[in-house]
Amino acid sequence: MRIAIVHPYPVHQRAVGGTTRVYALVRHLAARHELHVFAHAHGNPEEEQQAIRELGELGVVQRVIPRPANSWLAKARWVLDRSPYFLHHNRSPLLEAALAELDRERGLDVAHVEFDFLEPLLGGLSQNCARVLAEQELMSVSIDRLRNVQGRHKSVYEHYISLELPRVRAFEAQALRRFDRLFGINEGEAARMAAVSGRSVEVLPHVVDTRVFTPGDAPPARHTVLFVGNYDHKPNVDAAFWLMEQVWPTVRHRVPAATVRLVGPGLDAGRRTALERLGAEVAGRVEDLVGAYREAMVFANPIHSGGGMRGKVLEAFACGVPEGAVLRVTE
Repeated sequence: MRIAIVHPYPVHQRAVGGTTRVYALVRHLAARHELHVFAHAHGNPEEEQQAIRELGELGVVQRVIPRPANSWLAKARWVLDRSPYFLHHNRSPLLEAALAELDRERGLDVAHVEFDFLEPLLGGLSQNCARVLAEQELMSVSIDRLRNVQGRHKSVYEHYISLELPRVRAFEAQALRRFDRLFGINEGEAARMAAVSGRSVEVLPHVVDTRVFTPGDAPPARHTVLFVGNYDHKPNVDAAFWLMEQVWPTVRHRVPAATVRLVGPGLDAGRRTALERLGAEVAGRVEDLVGAYREAMVFANPIHSGGGMRGKVLEAFACGVPEGAVLRVTE
């Protein structure tokens, strides 16, 4: 089959978070099908070119296309529009046109997206192309859970988007019905999607390559608490600050030798400095993610906003972190 995957970020081997699931899907499908990946650019040309090369080695063409440079006036109009703000933010006429052109020239069998807010990008496809949604994180759930984030850690956008929850729910109810097949990342998400759409929803779970994520040969030498995340995804930023402000002072008082290591890309200079002042070791992106898990004595998952499934917990389990050592905050 000829398949197009549409994703908000470039897909690559060194990804963390939800993109790891997409990379695993690409590897699996590329062995048997003609695969094309379309992604928004995220502002780091060097990493984007690396992502293109990595998928090229799998025989997959990845097109990384910049979002439009929208003016403040245009963004002000989005606020007044009946569609959710983030829907406008993810519109890309260039990406939509490139996807439609590929369909006209090659004839796509399937268009696969991982977030329902990308559905408008499929508008130029023919009716012969099946539309598949494998939802990682319902936006309405993510917005609803913003109530768990302290106000001083919320951006202006997050304060505003909380007011758009009715618009988001209305959009989801319509968008989910426009797909031919629906999948949730776990049973809970699938049940929510079924309730919203009135349709049958199956589960397409997060996956971890247990040939790669394996336990180490020796126990960790340091009392290291590890948290892994893509910090371009705001729930991971909120979780890091909650961990360092609300939990870490008590842990450090009881175990003075303990350290926190934050691994993953996306922290800007200001947040990085603030977290380091709170006592965190901010590693950023690391070449050896498996090694980072193996060196940790405890894996912390203090997520209390966002939705979806925490693939990082599965990675920690695969690397031998005992279930009792995982710190998790539920809603």
